Amino acid sequence: FQELDLSKEAFFFNDTPKEEEWFKAVTESLHPGAKYAKVKLVRLVGILLLLYVRTELAMNISEVEAETVGTGIMGRMGNKGGVAIRFQFHNSTVCVVNAHLAAHPEEYERRNQEVRDICARMQFHPLEPGCPLLAIKEHDVVLWLGDLNYRLEEQDMERVKKLIQTQDFQALHQHDQVPKEFSQSCSCALGAGQRRLLGISCRATAASKLPA
Repeated sequence: FQELDLSKEAFFFNDTPKEEEWFKAVTESLHPGAKYAKVKLVRLVGILLLLYVRTELAMNISEVEAETVGTGIMGRMGNKGGVAIRFQFHNSTVCVVNAHLAAHPEEYERRNQEVRDICARMQFHPLEPGCPLLAIKEHDVVLWLGDLNYRLEEQDMERVKKLIQTQDFQALHQHDQVPKEFSQSCSCALGAGQRRLLGISCRATAASKLPA
C-alpha cells in the first residue's frame, strides 16, 4: 500500500489505526482455499508492506528483517520512500521492496535518485552478532513493487487510448519510463547481477501512468 494514511499523526508520530484495519482486511481477503501465516508487516507513514506465506512453507522461512527509508521532504521524510522485508527461504535470500516515488512526468530524475537512495540507505541488521549489515543488492532475489510513478513519455492521449483499445502494448512499452529510467537506476544501484530479474519485476508491477 501507498498513501495508507497521510494524517499528521501518521506523518510525525508514525501512528495510525489504519494499519490494523488494513491488516485485518487483507488477512480476511486471502484465498479461502489455502491457509496463510503472516511473516512480517512494515510501514513508513502511508507506505505499508505485508508479507504472508502458505502455512506449509512457513517452517522454511528464516532470518526475517524489515527496514524503512524515507526520501520525501528534505530527502528524509516518509511521505515518499520505501519499505522492505528480507528473509531466507530454504537456501535463497529474498528482499521485497515497496516504494512510493516522486510524482509528475518531468520528475523522472528525482525518481531515479530516490531509487538510488533507497538502495544505498536500506541496510538490514543480521540476527547473528558481529555480521556486517546487508544491503538490498546482497540478496539472491529482489522483488520491487509499489507506486513508482513512472509515466508514458511524450504521447498524445488519444493515441494512447487507441493503443490500449487495440491491445498494442508493445508500442506503449517503447515509451514507458520504467525500462529506460527505473531499470537502469536499479541496475546501477544493485549491480548487473540482478538487472534481468528486476527488469521483469518492475515492468510487471510499476504504475506506468498516462500523460497528464
